[in-house]
Amino acid sequence: MTREQFNEIKERLAKYREIRHLTYENQQEAFLGNAFEKISEYFKAKDDLQRVKVLCGIAILYLNSFNIRYKKYKELKKYYFAESVVFKIYSFISETDDLLDDSSNKYLYHLIYILECISFRLNFDFYKCMIETIKEIESRTGYYDDKLKKFVKDEGAYTEDEAWILALKNDKNALLEFRPNELIGAPEDTWGFANVYIKKWYKADYEGCKL
Repeated sequence: MTREQFNEIKERLAKYREIRHLTYENQQEAFLGNAFEKISEYFKAKDDLQRVKVLCGIAILYLNSFNIRYKKYKELKKYYFAESVVFKIYSFISETDDLLDDSSNKYLYHLIYILECISFRLNFDFYKCMIETIKEIESRTGYYDDKLKKFVKDEGAYTEDEAWILALKNDKNALLEFRPNELIGAPEDTWGFANVYIKKWYKADYEGCKL
C-alpha cells in the first residue's frame, strides 16, 4: 500500500472507533485472543476468498488496537505464509512495552506488510480488500461488551433471504406481512416487515479485489 492508502484506512477506522466508543486500550486487552481466533479461521477457510477476509480481519483488529505508523517496503514478497503471521502476532504482543512505546512504534507496520504479502500471494489487492472490509463493518450496528472484550453486532442480514429468516424468528407473522419499505415507512437501509425492520449489512466484495 501507499502511505496515502494506509492513512485513508487509519482515518476511517478512527471514525469507526469513535462512533462505537472503542479505544486502543480496550481493544488491546483482547487483541491476542481475537487475533488467534481469526488465525484459526484462516486455517479452516475453504477458499481464498475466506482466507483474504480473515487476513483483513486480523489487520482491522491490529489497527484498532495499536497506533501503527506507515513504513515503506520496496516490494511485496510471495514467500510469506500464514504461519509467519502467527509468529509476528505472538512476538508483538509478548513485547507489550515495545508496543506502547511510541519510539518503537514505527517498526510495527511489518505485520501489515506480511498480511499484504500473503494477500498478494493469494492474488488479491490488499488495499481494496481492506476498503471492502471497512465498508462491511461500517454497515453494522452494535455495542462493545466489556465482559467479552469485543464488539457485539446487532441482528442484521447480508441478503434478503437472511432477512426473511430473521424476520420470522422475531415475528411469526412477519413473512405474511412483507411490504415494500416505502409503504410501511421502513428506513432505506433495512428490509421492511410488519413491525420488524431487519438491518441491511453490506457484504464485502472480495471477488472484485483480485489482481
